[in-house]
Amino acid sequence: TSILVAFDALKIEEKKAINMAQLFLKTYSKVLNAGKANYIEPNTAKGIVYTFLAATAKRKKKDLLQKRTVKKNRTLALLLDDPKFFEIDNFLKRALCLHITNWIMYNNDGPYNYEVVDAVFRLAGTGSVGLKRYVFLLKSLKENDKYILVEMKQCVASSLQPYVKIKQPKWKSEADRVVSIKTRIQNRPPALLSSTIFNDEPYLIQEMEPNKDKINFKLIKNRYRDIYQVIDDMAMLTASSQLRSSGRQGSATTDELIAFSEKDNWQQELLNYAIKYKKQVKKDYAAFCSDYKNGVFKL
Repeated sequence: TSILVAFDALKIEEKKAINMAQLFLKTYSKVLNAGKANYIEPNTAKGIVYTFLAATAKRKKKDLLQKRTVKKNRTLALLLDDPKFFEIDNFLKRALCLHITNWIMYNNDGPYNYEVVDAVFRLAGTGSVGLKRYVFLLKSLKENDKYILVEMKQCVASSLQPYVKIKQPKWKSEADRVVSIKTRIQNRPPALLSSTIFNDEPYLIQEMEPNKDKINFKLIKNRYRDIYQVIDDMAMLTASSQLRSSGRQGSATTDELIAFSEKDNWQQELLNYAIKYKKQVKKDYAAFCSDYKNGVFKL
């Protein structure tokens, strides 16, 4: 559905969108059937994905800091001119900084010998809209001019939870669920990945990485071969993440995933549902825009 909705938004003809959805399902099934998780790095990537990974691999932490910070009184501070950064009121800021200070001191996942020097609210990602998300600037106590950026993101229940009938594992918190699954499915989870509770709400903590980015489909919407490569790799990564996490706390085993990939009755059924549901997504979005315009949501 995401492929179909995205292609529709980019005004790419439906036939091409369906072809790409079919490619995704074909590659996904092929990787599952092989039973071996794979990953992408600059040395093995192809086409636009290679260009993208090669460019992001050159980025250093100092590049990220230069983009997100400003020098004040001989030290760095987070840049409030950044359109995604917003100031926090002093009371909350003090509470947040104290919480991260305690995390650094007492949590084994925290960085060693760092102190908190600044904090802001961060707006990022469609999936994070409506959630609390903060960024902290940490300074090394051992090395001069060494800083890192750490983010703390609120974790809530999955939107799929009301519709899933299969018994789910018991997690300590929603943050524990997210951290555990990220650790299992990703080839290399983010640095400092851990969970915490702040003001009785679960949060994920992780270091912000300079090489984290996304491909802008608007720039390649007329380059069919590039889109093909991206979709093909996305399908491979999706299947690989499921293979890495197979057989854990009741999840499907590798043998079960392989058996599923060999069935031929689900791909067309899933595609038909996605085509139908794309129309529902557009209706929901139109309703949201109308309600927003009419002031239904009080911000």
